[in-house]
Amino acid sequence: MLQNFPLVTRAWAFQEKILSRRKIYFTNAEVDWECSQDIQCFCGGIRNASREPATAFEMIQNSFTGEDLKHRERYKWMGIIERYSSRFLTKETDRLPALSALAQKFRTASELGSYLAGNWTQGLVASLKWTASSGKTPTSDYIAPSWSWASAPGGVTFVKEINPKYAVSGAHVWARLIEATCIPASTDPMGAVSRGHIIVVGPVIAMKLTCDQEDLDYSQSDRQLVPWYLVKVNGVYSGERELTFLDAKMTLDETMKMKDKEVLALMIDRMFSLILQRSNTNDEAFERIGVMSHGSKYRSGVEIPMNHSIDKWFEDARQKILEIV
Repeated sequence: MLQNFPLVTRAWAFQEKILSRRKIYFTNAEVDWECSQDIQCFCGGIRNASREPATAFEMIQNSFTGEDLKHRERYKWMGIIERYSSRFLTKETDRLPALSALAQKFRTASELGSYLAGNWTQGLVASLKWTASSGKTPTSDYIAPSWSWASAPGGVTFVKEINPKYAVSGAHVWARLIEATCIPASTDPMGAVSRGHIIVVGPVIAMKLTCDQEDLDYSQSDRQLVPWYLVKVNGVYSGERELTFLDAKMTLDETMKMKDKEVLALMIDRMFSLILQRSNTNDEAFERIGVMSHGSKYRSGVEIPMNHSIDKWFEDARQKILEIV
């Protein structure tokens, strides 16, 4: 089947597969044909087989109409990134260039604003709620700003709003974007970037993270270690453990030794915060190191009231302007 075709796992072939109107696959067994209407082979075994969602040219060409809401466009892009990011690259520096043509086509078809290191300015704050799912070791080469999904090697998953009305109104989003800039590394404005930053304002609190050694969990997708953390604010621990997804790969030993790591939490919405630390290259800026789910909502997949301790802490939090690089 086409799912086992080697090119299906390669990142560079992803945009070619989506943007091409017609495709011919020369496999070990036979020749397969795919177009916007069907997939067929000489033996007829996959005739009228259901195609992989959102892989045909019409996904870009016809997805957006005047009746479509911007959050639907953003969700389509998130779905693209989730599928693209899990594919293999020989050079991690190709992470943005290998998506450039698709981003250009998407910009033409949608109304999501400017393109910044794999993200769009419309709904950018909500797009910061991604988690790294591969556990790959980050490369020493600069790929993207820490707030961009492209900075994390391997697959990423976006946390999407449960209730679409929140995505439209933005009523539950507490952080607000003030400025966003990326500097292209070449003549391709949709390709690699040399640097970038965002300036956001929102409720911010200082906290310390300590790994809860008694409850190490695993993600359902790839059995990757996902620890729960005890959170301390003003010397007082939260009443519940917090599920925190750190972007960089950590060994079990490193994770279990984490104690009182000083970080900032920028509240994105009522259920998630961005975890930040001081930048190593700019004393006046911060870098994203992960995202925190308040309480156990993200783990269980059902909507429950957020952690009362976290809620109280953020009620007293000051609005701060932060630069994230």
